[in-house]
Amino acid sequence: MLNNTQVTNASVEVTTGFYGLDGKGGAQFSEDYSPNAINTPAIRWLHLQSDSDDTRDILASHNIDDAVIDAVCIEDTRPKAHAFKGGILVYLRAINKNEDAEPEDMVSLRIWLTADTIITTRRTGRGLISIKQIKHALLANEGPASTGEFLSQLVANITDIISSTTDDAEAQIDTLELNLDSDAHARSHLSSVRKRCAALRRYLLPQREALESLSRIQSVFTPEDHGLIKDQYDRLIRYLEDLELVKERAQLLQDEIRNQISDTQGQRLYVLSLVTLVFLPLSFLTGVFGMNVAGLPGTETPNAFIYLSSVMGVIALLITAVMVWKKWF
Repeated sequence: MLNNTQVTNASVEVTTGFYGLDGKGGAQFSEDYSPNAINTPAIRWLHLQSDSDDTRDILASHNIDDAVIDAVCIEDTRPKAHAFKGGILVYLRAINKNEDAEPEDMVSLRIWLTADTIITTRRTGRGLISIKQIKHALLANEGPASTGEFLSQLVANITDIISSTTDDAEAQIDTLELNLDSDAHARSHLSSVRKRCAALRRYLLPQREALESLSRIQSVFTPEDHGLIKDQYDRLIRYLEDLELVKERAQLLQDEIRNQISDTQGQRLYVLSLVTLVFLPLSFLTGVFGMNVAGLPGTETPNAFIYLSSVMGVIALLITAVMVWKKWF
């Protein structure tokens, strides 16, 4: 068993383990999952890897119901919350902030809690900043004092990361709007931002219903916990709306880029058409008088080239004058 001081000096990146919450904001931590590793905690918190071979045995050693074990070890999850086996079963999705991970590659967190027990599981290699934040708070004696407060803080931490990701997407769009003309890769950037926002919104939409259901559950929650979860529900709705707005702004910018490209191409084709209009009759004249056949006028006249060039110049000037008069330029 490790005390708070020992844990602080250890690697704080290790989050899976057995936590004994004292009900006052502090906790002890042990990498030993045996029920006696921590003496008489007010609240026991087991954080495990759902796909680990020994997870089921560890939970069984803590007398956890088989149905609960199946629920927290399930492979595929969708955000939801409901009363289950005398406690609350919650599935949540969190932004993936692991190294080299895409944010839309969501991390699923399985949670079951009663008044004195918390079980959280996630898959191997998919750690959560939200869990680390709670661990650090507990080891600093500033963590949750109840299971209801634990869950409300966890939801708040997850929502905070969603908020920062949404802010990053908005900042990218703002930057692209300012540098739309100078950024040659703006179209690919916009496409990436739009697809990412669409994916995040699609994966987070079910979480809205999960938080709404969670806010209606009465057990283990104090009025303050209910209020915080309701606030996180409202925040999540706002961030989902912001993601939709960012996606729409990206689409509008893509349309603007297409319009700019279309306008540029149209202007170039227009200029080319005007040049063609000027030189088409001249090309006709040069083609006619360039034929190597007998009987062409001017073949015996020394100044014929000068006369033809003058006529061609006058025609070009007349055509240009007509286009100016018609305001085609």
